[in-house]
Amino acid sequence: MKSVKKELFEKVLESLKKEIEERKKHIESLEEAIRKAPSRNESRYDSMREEYEYEKLAYERKVSELESIYSYLKEMEKKIVEEKKEIDNFSFVKLRSKKDEKKLFILPSLGGKKIEDILIMSPSAPLFKAIRGKTEGDKIEMLGKKYLIVEVR
Repeated sequence: MKSVKKELFEKVLESLKKEIEERKKHIESLEEAIRKAPSRNESRYDSMREEYEYEKLAYERKVSELESIYSYLKEMEKKIVEEKKEIDNFSFVKLRSKKDEKKLFILPSLGGKKIEDILIMSPSAPLFKAIRGKTEGDKIEMLGKKYLIVEVR
């Protein structure tokens, strides 16, 4: 049986692959739009081709960045899915208050992205700095709310 952390890691990779593919499809549609747009010689007032080229360049840069992140995460897979006792990089954490529950996955990139009900958090986030080194059963206070750390993997 797969661990919760392994399943979550696979969902993160799947989400990344999907985003990369969607952006590549958009790049293809931009390439088609560039081919069809009038050139400067054909229309001195129309700058659509140039705008499409700028947008395509931005998408290509983002695809390159996402592919680098994907490669890094694949290389770090064994370390990422390793179970932990203390909260640190690559930890899965569940926090519970009287009113809600938060699930966090600490990854060095993709901070702010959500996979189902789990928030990916960057190690540079203030919350991470507050919970780093804590273990199950520890209590923290965040934005006036008290949380109990109920799970660390």
